[in-house]
Amino acid sequence: MTLKNISEKTFSLLVFGVTAAVLVVLSLLTDGNYGGTDNFNHYFIALSVWKQPHNFLDSWGRPLYTILSAPFALLGYEAVKLFNVALGLLTAWFAYLTVKRLGITRSWMVIIFVCFMPIYLVMLFTGLTEILFSFVVILSVYLFFREKYICSALVLSFLPFARTEGFVLLPFLGLALMLRRQWRAIPFIAFGFLFLSFIGSFYHKDFFWIITKFPYPVTHGHITYKVSGSLFHFLTSRDFIIGLPLEILFLYGSMLLVRDLFLKEKKVQTEALFIMVMVLAPFLTYLLMHSVLWWKALGGSIGLVRVMAAVTPLAAIVCLKGFSAIDKLFGNRWWLSALFAIGITYFVVRAAVTIHKIPLKPDQEETTIKKAAKWLRSSPYYGRPFFFTCLDFPFFYGVNANEPLVCKCAWFFYTRNLGPLPIGGILIWDAHFGPNENQVPLDSVLMNPTLKLLNVFRPDQEWTTYGGYNYEVYVVEKVPLGTPFSNGAILDSIATDEAAKCILTKRYVLDFEKNFPGVEPSKTSSEKSFSGTKSVKIDGDCEFSAGFFKKAAEITSESDGIQLWCSVKVYSDSAFTLNPATLVISVESKEGSYYYRSVPLESLTLAPGQWNTVKLTARISEIRSPNDQVKVYIWHRGKTTMYMDDLIVEVRKVR
Repeated sequence: MTLKNISEKTFSLLVFGVTAAVLVVLSLLTDGNYGGTDNFNHYFIALSVWKQPHNFLDSWGRPLYTILSAPFALLGYEAVKLFNVALGLLTAWFAYLTVKRLGITRSWMVIIFVCFMPIYLVMLFTGLTEILFSFVVILSVYLFFREKYICSALVLSFLPFARTEGFVLLPFLGLALMLRRQWRAIPFIAFGFLFLSFIGSFYHKDFFWIITKFPYPVTHGHITYKVSGSLFHFLTSRDFIIGLPLEILFLYGSMLLVRDLFLKEKKVQTEALFIMVMVLAPFLTYLLMHSVLWWKALGGSIGLVRVMAAVTPLAAIVCLKGFSAIDKLFGNRWWLSALFAIGITYFVVRAAVTIHKIPLKPDQEETTIKKAAKWLRSSPYYGRPFFFTCLDFPFFYGVNANEPLVCKCAWFFYTRNLGPLPIGGILIWDAHFGPNENQVPLDSVLMNPTLKLLNVFRPDQEWTTYGGYNYEVYVVEKVPLGTPFSNGAILDSIATDEAAKCILTKRYVLDFEKNFPGVEPSKTSSEKSFSGTKSVKIDGDCEFSAGFFKKAAEITSESDGIQLWCSVKVYSDSAFTLNPATLVISVESKEGSYYYRSVPLESLTLAPGQWNTVKLTARISEIRSPNDQVKVYIWHRGKTTMYMDDLIVEVRKVR
């Protein structure tokens, strides 16, 4: 049997089987968790329902997802990921059955389009809810075109319990049923809402709990959700969502649907109308809704492009419309058709695996908090009650955060809760969720007289997390008030230990007593000094101070990165909060700065009227050219004179 003579059904099964095998292998090879800590929260909720059944009705967990994933959670987190892969494959299969029903040729290609849209592919290997949402949508669309109208309505009625924004798509099925004059089916669109609302009302004491227990603020009531962005954020992120090959096919397919609406052939016109109502319009509406939510900082939106995975299978159907129209141009020249299909498949799959670097590896945050969990498990503090700001920690620590009484752990929120922490309790603070969602600034932890620092964990390469913070994990112990300790001294000790792991290759001391490249004599002054007789004067008209300015080739031959350990003495007669300045380390090419590390002086505990020591460490992962400039200086934003002395720059590399 030649490839030409293989039946479409057989070939479709072959494509589905190969796709399934590839996705299972990729899932097992994927160590990273796209979407971060939300994966573990869904997993914890699903796992906890067997001991705490009320968690089936947890609004944040999305009840439909929790109900269906709970059996898989018993087998572990990897099983939950495979559950999502199975849902994605079923979504692709029902999309195939739908387009086959609609008579769109080369229907098997939609399996590839669904599974290898970039955002959909990376979301398959998670424990998140968007894939279930897409499955419910596509199953309902399939049942509608199979003329199983009541079944279609029943399936879609549960969509808000997969993701709350499912309410937005319900009216499109209602409109389609009205156009079909299927009046009896329309009331069933409310079945899922009424049924689970009734079940949940016994626990929540509120029939409308799915609305009143909405887990995110409708308006910006939390500092994290006050951030807004461009109305076109999701459009400008389209390469990460759909990918260029499918973008082109989607636009062409959309144009064809509009054209078909105006053709004289009634059957083609009607088919185009219902594809637009059931497929294209819901996709565009969902896109518009999330664009507006991010633009206006509503509904807890933080602009995550992953939400689009919930409807990209709808876009895949439109893409197939475009693909099929181009394919028909080849006529009976099956070999041209095969080459076209192979070419499109190559570019679609290539875009999907390269854009999100599949199989995904753990990012710097996940790797760092995993190190913290491993350390605590092997430390004398293992078994103590602990509190965490990031759900990654209990997962890697090996406990279910939704069983706090058993695991002696709790999710920690708000600075005001630092006081009631129990003596001996351990707090694990991270720079992503600590100052953002949990609203616990690092200073409030380190300056608390009852919280003793135990250890600090940082990424191997510097990582800027949400809110612009450099990612770090701090482990502290609650001790009785009056216990003698100094977190500043402990930090210095930890820094010394870190330095011992590195080789000092060069050391520069700028005491400003003699000429140094980058320091003009006119910038120095004898008015103040920490050592010797001179320092650098930074007056109110000086925005950028003199400092350390050298070509990368002068200080290192390491193209794969270096570490800079810098310290400087600073003096200001006025408070640093009134005379703001920032110690900066940057690496700049002709195109501009590509590495920037800084510490605002006003954020530190510095005393006016005396010399203070400021330290800053930079782990520069890449030196792009030996001609690039390495700079260490003070960016002065105040209007009052300040002074800088004894700038020390140490160049180190890891042993």
